[in-house]
Amino acid sequence: MSLYLSVEEPNKLGDDERIVVDYKFFAFNYKKWNYVIFTEKGKKLREFSKATTKLGLPKFLSLKNFNDPENEYCKDDHCIFGAEVMVSKSKRKMETLTIVKDPPQNTKTCDIQQFSTLSKHPQYSKAFKVGEREWKLKVFRQRNGAQQGKWLSVYLQAQGLRPRIKMYVEAKLRVLNKKDTNNYKEETVSGWLSDKNCNCGRSKFMLWEDLAKADGGFVNKKELAFVVKILVISNVERSDESVLMT
Repeated sequence: MSLYLSVEEPNKLGDDERIVVDYKFFAFNYKKWNYVIFTEKGKKLREFSKATTKLGLPKFLSLKNFNDPENEYCKDDHCIFGAEVMVSKSKRKMETLTIVKDPPQNTKTCDIQQFSTLSKHPQYSKAFKVGEREWKLKVFRQRNGAQQGKWLSVYLQAQGLRPRIKMYVEAKLRVLNKKDTNNYKEETVSGWLSDKNCNCGRSKFMLWEDLAKADGGFVNKKELAFVVKILVISNVERSDESVLMT
């Protein structure tokens, strides 16, 4: 017994058009009350085209097995056959992830202008560029937890991330002290960023009381200055790749 799939109206297919499919055939076994699966050995994906409009199994089931009453493929002159067909695109999107250590021009100085220790809202630096992406620093007084309000929270924020793209980053964030250059605060942060979560940082970057001291040197003429050094960054490249027939 042979069983085939065929394309309806093959004349509507373009000369170079391909329909890539993964298919399975079924025969119902009344004795076991389930479907027996038949697939083409060694081949997963096949393609229909204007030149190939029929695919299947020329030796789907031997008449001996089909007529064997022990198998019960036929009952009361009825038999049930079926097919599962999954259509795939002839091309698929490929993503290549590259990890870059110490990208060019990876150290930037930025500041939060008009920084206010009284603000209850996040404050941001101007955007700066490292690699092919723009970044900002986001700072605010810690709002959650048992030590609420005791810490300055600092986060590195990626700008313009596309949906469904994740990016890894590792960076050093240093807040500068204009009065005492040896009294800086520094943390290394890292994480996978996406369009839904574009921040990585520390909720307890430095004690708020150290920052808020009038003569502490961290806030100078309403500016809070940072040095950001991007240590590691990932790049994602997208391309189209033809599906290979196996």
